[in-house]
Amino acid sequence: MSIFDPDSKNRLPSAPFTFQSTLNPTDVDEIAYPQSTKFYKKDEGSFDAESYLTVSSTGDAVVEQNVAINNYQKIHLNPLFMYDGDINWSESNQTLGAKFNPSSVNGLMCYVFGKEPKEKAEKVGEEMIHQDIQLYMCSLNDLMDDRRSFMEATRVDRKDIIRTIKLSNIYSDYSNLISKRIRRLEGMKSKDDISDKIYSELDTFQDIFSVWELCRIIYIPSKQEYNQFGQFSHELLKWINHCFPLPDEFFWSRLYKLILRGSSQAKTYLESIIKDGGAEFSDHIKLVLDILDSRPRTTELEYHEFNLRRHEWLSKISDLQTKLRGEGFLEGKINKILMILRGHTKTITDECSTWQEALGGLVYHRRPTCDVQELENILNVILKEKKTCNTALDDALIQFIFRKVEKGIQHCERIDLWLSAHLSDILNKLDLVGRINSQSSHQKKKFNITTQPDVDIREYCLLNYAESMVSHTTLWQLAFKYFEHCEICGYSYISQLVVRIPFEDEYKANKLLSICKHNGLTLQEKTISRRYASAIVYFINAGDTASLEVIYRMFLDYYIDTGKLTFLDTIESIQLDDASPVSIKFLSRYRLFHALKQNGEIQRAGAILMELLRAQVAPISFWPVLLLNALPLLQEGKARKMIIFSTQDTLEILRNLQDVTSFVYQDECLACIERLKKWHTQENGYSELDKNLTALRLALLQNSADCYIENSSSPWMFE
Repeated sequence: MSIFDPDSKNRLPSAPFTFQSTLNPTDVDEIAYPQSTKFYKKDEGSFDAESYLTVSSTGDAVVEQNVAINNYQKIHLNPLFMYDGDINWSESNQTLGAKFNPSSVNGLMCYVFGKEPKEKAEKVGEEMIHQDIQLYMCSLNDLMDDRRSFMEATRVDRKDIIRTIKLSNIYSDYSNLISKRIRRLEGMKSKDDISDKIYSELDTFQDIFSVWELCRIIYIPSKQEYNQFGQFSHELLKWINHCFPLPDEFFWSRLYKLILRGSSQAKTYLESIIKDGGAEFSDHIKLVLDILDSRPRTTELEYHEFNLRRHEWLSKISDLQTKLRGEGFLEGKINKILMILRGHTKTITDECSTWQEALGGLVYHRRPTCDVQELENILNVILKEKKTCNTALDDALIQFIFRKVEKGIQHCERIDLWLSAHLSDILNKLDLVGRINSQSSHQKKKFNITTQPDVDIREYCLLNYAESMVSHTTLWQLAFKYFEHCEICGYSYISQLVVRIPFEDEYKANKLLSICKHNGLTLQEKTISRRYASAIVYFINAGDTASLEVIYRMFLDYYIDTGKLTFLDTIESIQLDDASPVSIKFLSRYRLFHALKQNGEIQRAGAILMELLRAQVAPISFWPVLLLNALPLLQEGKARKMIIFSTQDTLEILRNLQDVTSFVYQDECLACIERLKKWHTQENGYSELDKNLTALRLALLQNSADCYIENSSSPWMFE
């Protein structure tokens, strides 16, 4: 994970503690080495990205490529490389190796390796190859932070979308968000200091909108549009005019294009000819204006009536063409307008600058009642006359018109991963996309991938899009929402990536743990928890009691909400002494209490519990938990005929129980009990909880009676 610009707001903050990966760098494919011998500068955590060398094996041949990385100068590692001492790495024997991330189409996994100095070698005079077990991640894609709100607004929050009008509504919502994004970027163009990146972003969103709207017209018509003939040509012409604005051209060329696009501005241009040209042009121009005004419209007529009116209208055009013969200059100019209105293929294609413009002109003027199925034949005619630019946009649009949805979506990946992900998600609900192999053919060759599960193109695109957000400071959460909607590979991605997200505070750690819990990732949950051990040691050494208190409270809250001791396992690896913070020692003793109870050493466990209660270290919100921990000890002691708590201990527990259920602490107690009820159920082996902790009171009273009976038989009672 990385952000290229060192000053970028997207750059992940470095945490003072990082997990140690159990992955072996040999598990990833395609080794790559930066070419510079002094690429890594102290305290930057980055390497130069002017070029790096990739090596891929094809049989016995080795192919070397120089790869440019979006013209950025730096690639930043996450987590940052931590120096063991005041040593400039560029002057040492270490270097950086990188391999392509097997779960990524645009990321690297990096690691440190090199020869140990002779003085550190086991045998004098030898140098040992050393490889750091820490893996670093970086992405070769940069993500604009300004796009964050847009991406959050379009997050995946549903698994199934029924094929009804709701699908059109969702598609329309996305379309509106794209339009808002375009308007915002266009507004930013008025600023004096605007980067080329903004212009590039605007171009990208305009391409996104072009593809998005074409797919709406072709694949997702509303019920009204199904029943209205000629609606398709009307929508297609609107798409042309909105997504491909007219360029600046000379008067007559622009007039022809306005006529071709069905623009109302054409009448203004014709009226200006009458005004500037005098009487010799006025009569003929007025006839052209009359023809434009009398054009039959599909939205106003029934099908048969429209065809009859259109036939009469075309006859008027032929009559005017006859009148214009011999008029010289005027004949040629106006006749070209009339040829466009008649739908003459050659005239339309010659006057169009792009194939999209020609497509709209032929549909509107030659086949105004055509449907989607006819569009493919019309485009074939155009492509014989007009050349395409072979851009990602052109290729995607053409494939969608030919109804080759999978190929169209693959070209959308070249435009933007957001587009391919959300478009495939929508079209998948219409059963318009099939299954492909999870890696395209060029990626198989590049990454030497031979065995990958087959996924539908929707999941493939969602995975790629989600992974592009993993390195972002806030959007990483959305990435996991998308992963959760990938039925085949999503779980695997979550399990691999969730432990690689660095967390600098308990708030982010809780989010990571929630992801683990939601997806049943127990091992990853423990891995994240163990990372807190490094944090605790760091804060202890730094004397940061405030941070330790935050971690301490988080551990307690986690137990209240889940009943799990995952966090407390991290305490085992920390060496504590008398000078250690009381909060951390409390956690250590509480973990020992549970270990003793689990091992059946209930008397020792009872002694530890009383020690914790008397210490008064735990916050009021945790008192009900400590008190309830006494209940299973009392019950097991009763079954084994053992006295766990003395009379004095029992009275102290009762006194604490009275405190937490009294008016003073009642709210904290009730809130804690409600949280405990989520997992403290009879199905899980616990007794029912109530606000008065009745079961605990009864057990304590019974224990008092047992203590009295046992003590009453002792000799001192009769002295």
